[in-house]
Amino acid sequence: MSEASIRTSVGGESCLAANSGADRVLLAVLAAWSIYLLFASTNGFGWIDSWHNEQRAVQLILLLVTAAALVTLCLSSVARSIPSFPWPLWTALAAGTASALFAGFRFAAFGELALYVALAGLVMLTAATLRRVPRTGPWLERGILLLAGAHCVGILVRYLAAMSMQRDLTVEVLLLGFANPRFESALYMLLMPFVARLTLPSSEPGSLRAVSFAVLVLLWTFNFALGTRAVLFAIALGSIGFVALTWKRRPLSIVWTLLATLVLGAWLYALLFHLLPGWFAATGGITMRADPVLSPNGRDLLLKSSLGAIASSPWLGIGPMQFAAIPHVWAAHPHNWVLQLAAEIGLPATAVVVLAVVVWLGKLRSRISDAPSGLGDLFDAALLATLVALACGLVDGNLV
Repeated sequence: MSEASIRTSVGGESCLAANSGADRVLLAVLAAWSIYLLFASTNGFGWIDSWHNEQRAVQLILLLVTAAALVTLCLSSVARSIPSFPWPLWTALAAGTASALFAGFRFAAFGELALYVALAGLVMLTAATLRRVPRTGPWLERGILLLAGAHCVGILVRYLAAMSMQRDLTVEVLLLGFANPRFESALYMLLMPFVARLTLPSSEPGSLRAVSFAVLVLLWTFNFALGTRAVLFAIALGSIGFVALTWKRRPLSIVWTLLATLVLGAWLYALLFHLLPGWFAATGGITMRADPVLSPNGRDLLLKSSLGAIASSPWLGIGPMQFAAIPHVWAAHPHNWVLQLAAEIGLPATAVVVLAVVVWLGKLRSRISDAPSGLGDLFDAALLATLVALACGLVDGNLV
């Protein structure tokens, strides 16, 4: 589908011109989120002494602004450009609301529901912006590359500083804007399909493609150094799902690019974090995980606790965010999004959500050849990132 046809599908150039004020609102909110993601995880804002509280405060403000913008636009003439909730999400929201009414900690339960609804609103606003202003796609990809590149530069500066001072390489060298390696790794994991997409088109400048390729290799390198085990599992399973959905319908170049840069990233990881420290800095390489890669690492307790919560309240669940209140359980989430939904909003609503995902993937497979290509092939990267997120959420607790 060409850019012209995309514009026609939302009312043509005249529609865009007639509602330029609405478009500016959409772009302004999306730009605010982009600025937040860039500065919050690299420099911070110096607003509140506690970095975590500052993050939460800015996120809350942005989510409220996003909600206000969506409500305003839904009441205007551009409402048809904004996606709507599909009925399975309404079912899950209704079940979560009913479950929250009976939860032990109602404020936390409704707060969790509000967070999911607000994040869904951000997705809807992003989709509306891409629909109404197609040129947003390339700029969005460049913003993603800027975010990933800024993180890579920041980590490289820390790495060179540690080497020059002959300090041991620890995980603190890699933690840029995050307190937990898993969160940082998950961010890089979701950025990688978009960065990989930018390395492919011949229409892009050669310098941009070269930078994208270098950043992609570095993201693999730093993900290996962060030592999170979900990365390879999620990208492998997500890539398999992408191939199954797009086989003989769309090129698989994005998957091959991820595989090629994985090899280069693994080689660069061994060089930077194990060989060079011993050769030039007289320090040891980065500390490896103490627990075996295939060890359960406490997942058995989380599984047992999840099944116990499901058994105690199979119909409505124990309430959103109530898993965090289970005594003697060290994690706030079961590290599996299906188990979390089943434990917190009940088995019937979880069955609806899981079935909806399966049906959605099935319908997507039959329509994939008609997916628009006028948005800079953003579709391929977004689909792969979505599949990677679904896979990562099966084994980790930060992509529920």
